Amino acid sequence: MKKLFIASGLLALMAAATSCDKYDIYDEQYGDVMLIKDGGDVTMDVYSTDDYADRYISVLKGGHSPERTSTATLRVMTEQDFRDYKDQNYGDPEFGGLQMVDPSLFDLLDSNGNISQSIDYTFKGSDDRYFGANLRVKSHDYAEWYRAKSESETSSANFVIPIGLYSETDSVNEYNNVLIVSLNDLDPEVICDVADGTYDIQDLSRRVLIRDAGKGLVYEPEVYMSIPCKNPWGFAVRIDDTKAGLVNTFNGDSKNTIVLTALRNDDDNKRWELTDSRLIAKKNGGDEKEYPVVNFPAGVTKTRIPLKIYLDAIDPDENLDKNLVVPIKIANPTSNNSYPAIVWDSENTPDEDVIRNFIKPSQFYVGVRVIEAPLDLDDSCVTSNDCEPTEGSIAGLFDDDLSTFFHSGWTVAFERSAPYGSYLEITLPEEVNAVYFNITARNSNPCSPKEIHLYYSNNIDDEGSWTYFQKATNSKKLTAGQSFEIGKINKMFQAPETFKYMRFCVIQNDKGESLLSSSTSVYWNLAELKLYGKIQ
Repeated sequence: MKKLFIASGLLALMAAATSCDKYDIYDEQYGDVMLIKDGGDVTMDVYSTDDYADRYISVLKGGHSPERTSTATLRVMTEQDFRDYKDQNYGDPEFGGLQMVDPSLFDLLDSNGNISQSIDYTFKGSDDRYFGANLRVKSHDYAEWYRAKSESETSSANFVIPIGLYSETDSVNEYNNVLIVSLNDLDPEVICDVADGTYDIQDLSRRVLIRDAGKGLVYEPEVYMSIPCKNPWGFAVRIDDTKAGLVNTFNGDSKNTIVLTALRNDDDNKRWELTDSRLIAKKNGGDEKEYPVVNFPAGVTKTRIPLKIYLDAIDPDENLDKNLVVPIKIANPTSNNSYPAIVWDSENTPDEDVIRNFIKPSQFYVGVRVIEAPLDLDDSCVTSNDCEPTEGSIAGLFDDDLSTFFHSGWTVAFERSAPYGSYLEITLPEEVNAVYFNITARNSNPCSPKEIHLYYSNNIDDEGSWTYFQKATNSKKLTAGQSFEIGKINKMFQAPETFKYMRFCVIQNDKGESLLSSSTSVYWNLAELKLYGKIQ
């Protein structure tokens, strides 16, 4: 057999050969070479409830002469192959720490689905650069075999499926010519994408709550339960709300966490409910009871928890910056004298010992946090009378990227005059009558606004319609990348009426220099500008 030693960097290039038209990555003497893509030692999860599990195997051909015909055999190692492998890697062909899985527990399938322990393939030309095979493990049978072996033997051997790539006539890469598959014997478990004891909190704009109040605004969290195996049976998992008890702190401050109660006796004011799917079941020796479930119909492995939070019942001012959480509980499957934690759609269920581990009791918190979100601005709704043409842009103010920025003119003396100075003219996405700001200084050579005059208008085509309504002051000289809030949610800059257009007029920079006259030596810049607005 002709063998080949190749540096790891070249191996990576050859692995990409299936999407590359260049083959001249080897010395002239190597026209073609074959390997197992992603070979070596790998682990494969197999679940005791599945009939089988698959792993795809890809064999690649590279080299600078792809037109050459090359022949290779991908096969499960024979006993002698396996002895040779252990001798080469462990210095002992009888090494007992590595043993082969019983060959009756897996198959090698070719690209047509034919079962074989050995697949012969001939690469026939430039467009023929890889072939595939499938390793199919009989999961349930393997679990029974492995567990029986573990109980009867004290050996700590690692059982593997060894597969090799061989050729009697052509080049096979010596470092990527084997696939040693270790099997992870697992029982499936229903899991939630919110970990036990933790939170899934989504931010919700306070403006949305105010704007859509009374419209039946409902929030349905994207929280899912899933199983990692196939689901041939169909079943339902019982969930419920739970008494809050001592709620874990969120963001280190329990005062910011409010547990929402369902208020079941007052449907007009209920804050949340588990909906859609409900079952009737008998308590052991007791009465029937209705309870919510998460349904997994046969074939479904992921499904959303049917939770609805009714936002009409949330006060956007009182609950601002609070985490409003619903405590959810997954039932204990082993609890006696309780309603069942899991209900099967058919009698075809996993073994009893698997069912005991199928779900684990847990509690987690799902909800919303009401925040004062900034208005959505970009360079399509903001203009300026004073934008430097050689660096910076209006878009840089609204992209959440501190490496970009806005800079007023310093190579060009744009027309600045009283009363507006150097300004941004903003078309607001919605009408407001009160605003405040958060500014972030540029990362290098910051020169932030200090004194800002605010003007509003409802007729952008009438220059005489601009009305002054407040002065905003940046009282802090910002260092590079530093942020500062000008105004607050409870101390906003208010106009006498609602408006659609606003001018953010920089009158003085943080050096104390005036921007009420044209100059190339006086300027201002910012990395980010966030504008908050509401009607109050």
